[in-house]
Amino acid sequence: MTFEDLIRDARERELTPSTRVLAAFNAISVCWQLADMLIQPPTALPLEHSDAVAVPKLAKWAIREAPQGELPMTPEDAVALAGRVHTQLGGE
Repeated sequence: MTFEDLIRDARERELTPSTRVLAAFNAISVCWQLADMLIQPPTALPLEHSDAVAVPKLAKWAIREAPQGELPMTPEDAVALAGRVHTQLGGE
């Protein structure tokens, strides 16, 4: 799936909040792959500090807890984070 497909799902209010947050995480993962940075930890990515801190929290939830557990952020915040990461890593 493309970033655009995933971010569209993350914005879809009819989906559950956990599905939306997970879609935003998957959109961020696409950005990492496109930037050939998947092997680097998110804190090593050229992101603003607050985003570099938020991405690992989201990743931890997505990998270890999703779709259960408390959401690490709102779906809206996850969409905004994915958009910023996409922009900061050179997405259009």
